[in-house]
Amino acid sequence: MSKTISKAINFFENQPVTFSGWVVSFFTLLGLNLFFQAITYGFKNVSAEYLIGEIIQPYYFILYFGVVIFLYFITKSQESIKLKPGIRRSRVYKVKNLSSQTTRNQKQKVKKLSHQINENQNDIKKILNFVLWGFWSIIFWPIIDKIILGNRFHLSFYIYDNFSGVWHDLITFFGPINSVGILYGTRLETIFIVLFVGIYVYYKRNSVLRAVLAGIGVYVIFFISVALPSILVFIIEFFRGNSILEITKLDIVKFFNTPLQYFGVPERGFAVTFFYKISLIYNLIFVILLGWLQFLWDKKIFFGLLKNIRLPQMIFNWGLLLVGILIGGYYWSDNLVFNFWSIVVLINLFLAILFSWLFSVVINDIEDFEIDKISNKQRPLVIGLINKEEYFNYGLVFLFLSLLFSVTISGKIFILIVLYNLVTVIYSKYPFKLKRIPLVSGIISSLASLLIFLIGYILISSQQSLDLFPWKFVLFLFSAYALILPIKDLKDLKSDKQNGIITIAGLLGERIARMYFGLVVFVLYILSVFVFGFYNIFYGAIICGGVSYWIINNSKNFRNILLYKLLGVVLIYVLAVILL
Repeated sequence: MSKTISKAINFFENQPVTFSGWVVSFFTLLGLNLFFQAITYGFKNVSAEYLIGEIIQPYYFILYFGVVIFLYFITKSQESIKLKPGIRRSRVYKVKNLSSQTTRNQKQKVKKLSHQINENQNDIKKILNFVLWGFWSIIFWPIIDKIILGNRFHLSFYIYDNFSGVWHDLITFFGPINSVGILYGTRLETIFIVLFVGIYVYYKRNSVLRAVLAGIGVYVIFFISVALPSILVFIIEFFRGNSILEITKLDIVKFFNTPLQYFGVPERGFAVTFFYKISLIYNLIFVILLGWLQFLWDKKIFFGLLKNIRLPQMIFNWGLLLVGILIGGYYWSDNLVFNFWSIVVLINLFLAILFSWLFSVVINDIEDFEIDKISNKQRPLVIGLINKEEYFNYGLVFLFLSLLFSVTISGKIFILIVLYNLVTVIYSKYPFKLKRIPLVSGIISSLASLLIFLIGYILISSQQSLDLFPWKFVLFLFSAYALILPIKDLKDLKSDKQNGIITIAGLLGERIARMYFGLVVFVLYILSVFVFGFYNIFYGAIICGGVSYWIINNSKNFRNILLYKLLGVVLIYVLAVILL
């Protein structure tokens, strides 16, 4: 018997699963789960809106990654070696590249650490495979419910209960069975997973205690996942200073099942409001778990991706989004209402913009690999932190997250995010690779920025329309950004020349190009006074324009330093406009 279990576990763990294979497998299981749910309900009330609401929930992602992370810690050897600071490496420590001055002991230490890194990643990969096989269980619970309950009305749903009720459900294996709630299928699925995990942990660690703790831990994870609406209300009310003992089932129903309306987005009705509300919170938990798993998998890549965000550009994108929101609030002040759900929506939106930007960064880095080897030697690909195939997979994850977060917020915002992602692809990638064409590259980048501004505006505008849209303001910003953007090419003069890429900086030379960009920025500050009627800060515009000209023409200011200083001047100018 033990040999059979050993063979089965080895089979589950050691399947050669690629990233694309995992994605197809996981989404197939999700699709089958949804299909069997629809069958058990006789396809009644299965509208397109209902299906979208079901699909956008990252519930199973959270459950999957939560179990994986838990199993990693419960099966982790106490003798695991921790990486010590100060030892640099790429994807795997390359002992053959160590200098001749490196001592034999240092080489042995690097080999040991490299072995531990590989072992750590191999352990996580095995757990990912094992849990994926266990996730076949999600397609059976709807079938089990149908077999047992037949044509009687039933609906597998979350636990809505007061504090004592939730506690009772925890210690009594989800409490009594009603027509709506945790039914037979989910309970049998939980039993199967608990036993599945217990046997696995006992096999891995040969410890009855760990196996029991693993079963209890997975049970708690499952329980939290089905009782999350109630638990979230308890947490929110606790931080509001209210007593969680006074919360009733009705309070939870009101919180999650009443129509959802925020800013200018049309109200979502009773049939789907729960899906969108819970998904707005699930998205945040999903990202935290995904980031945590990446940290466990490879800390260097985790911090390398964070470092590669390119903060000045990200601040600029978030600034455009915020400006769009504020201008929308100026015209539709009644819609600028902040409550719990609107704040959660804003967090989701800012993250959607972040992940769209990271996707564009990945595409750009892959396409500009040869250029970056000359002018951006700290990029993840250039230093060998990650290879192109893996890096592209990270890009796909960022793309997926941007789409998931945006579709949860609004269909129109989802469309704009899709368009933004497509624009960044044709900007960076062949056959178009429009970034290599002077002026056109600025126009395309300005279009991408306009889309971000537009997202902020339509979030607030009533019915997400473009009524009262400030075209004069937007067109000025569009033109200004198109003219200023090529300033970033100053850093890449050498690499662009070697790779045959034509830019304004390359055509004019660094000295004249700096004078040109400085003059453009100065003129734009002056024009803003007359375009928008800011006559009371005319001298302020001259001062800000002059300071910007000096910053640009200071040869010590390159890329990030240059952008940070210019953004600082813009911020001062905007504050002057608002306050004066």
